[in-house]
Amino acid sequence: MPQDAAVEPVHGEVPPIRRGTRFAVVQAHCREWFDPTKRRALAALTIRVGGAALAYVMQLLLARWMGLAEYGVFVGVWVWLLVLGGIAPLGLNISAIGWLSTYHDDGDHNRWRGLLATGAVTTLTMGLLVAGLGWSTLAVMPDLVAQPYFVPVWLCLFCIPLLAMSEMSEGISRAHGWMNTALVPTYLLRPLLLIGGALIALQSGMALDAELVMALAILACLVTVLVQGAVLLVRLKHLGGSGRFVAQPATWLLASLPIVVAQTFELVTQNFDMIAVSYFLGPEATGIYFAALKTIALLAFVNFAIGAATANRVASLHAAGDNEQLRRALDSAVNLAFWPTLAGALAIVLLAPALLSLFGDDFAAHAYLTAVLAVGFVAKSFVGPAELYLNVLGQQRACALVLLVAAAINMALNIVLIPL
Repeated sequence: MPQDAAVEPVHGEVPPIRRGTRFAVVQAHCREWFDPTKRRALAALTIRVGGAALAYVMQLLLARWMGLAEYGVFVGVWVWLLVLGGIAPLGLNISAIGWLSTYHDDGDHNRWRGLLATGAVTTLTMGLLVAGLGWSTLAVMPDLVAQPYFVPVWLCLFCIPLLAMSEMSEGISRAHGWMNTALVPTYLLRPLLLIGGALIALQSGMALDAELVMALAILACLVTVLVQGAVLLVRLKHLGGSGRFVAQPATWLLASLPIVVAQTFELVTQNFDMIAVSYFLGPEATGIYFAALKTIALLAFVNFAIGAATANRVASLHAAGDNEQLRRALDSAVNLAFWPTLAGALAIVLLAPALLSLFGDDFAAHAYLTAVLAVGFVAKSFVGPAELYLNVLGQQRACALVLLVAAAINMALNIVLIPL
């Protein structure tokens, strides 16, 4: 009998799988496992999880080395830096992902080169303008910033164009599927450089205050941007070569406007609590709150993982018009997000005193903050990664409106309740 010939089953038995069929199944699974999109998603998730763990260790070490008050000053200023640095690219770091990929696939290398140049120039210019505006404001109104924060704020403005360029480089790398180039510098290299610099300063007998650590952060950001930029330039040169530049800055910036608006609301929603705590309660409370927030924020990776795993399927079902399967997929995603988040929240709240004690003796007594923050994360898990799904389903305006309302409510509640 030929090797792959069918075998008639005996009544009541399951038909045996032919050997050729088994080989085809194995091949299909191998193709699925080595699919480039899935490998990139897995690489991104791995780097993000590893980066979150490294960032947590970095904050823990800085809190112990700096002391509560200086640590509170540093993290209070750093939050402002993340907000301003995230807004400076004007959304081009996100919108360019789709355009660059399309231009390259279509062989439109002139517009591809034009967008690369426009993104870099716009991002650097906006970063420098924001920094310059900040320095001018401090010069005209020095009393606007409390004394413990003044010098660290002045220093942090150097980082804004650097962080903005890092955001743009990440977007360009993502557009070409270069996950390592996109994520490793920001999530692994930069915190390692800051930890290393702080350790060297400590071993040299220097006092780790907020001003010194902010100066080290500038150096870490600069090295990160230079390394990431150098790698990116080499890869882009091999990919597109040289040629004409066709730029359409008005078109690209106008299309990016909804993105930067939504991104601004999102950044405000995520960080305004820290800004309000640092303004109303001072450095010590800021340091304690930030440690509790970083501890409970580990739950955010549940939504991130669910979104990364299901976004492609949601997009495919929407494109196919299969609303019933789409509804089931969304319901399943919510369940997948809620129960692990709830379980994780309970575990972190129980372990909070031990975890916060790692930051220093002043932190463990405030472990109750993790329980309060956990309520918010569990409530958010009721809708799963809804923001991602709205964007995938083409509902960017609805997403921006939701974020606007959420940001307004967030700001109002923080301003009213935190000083109480």
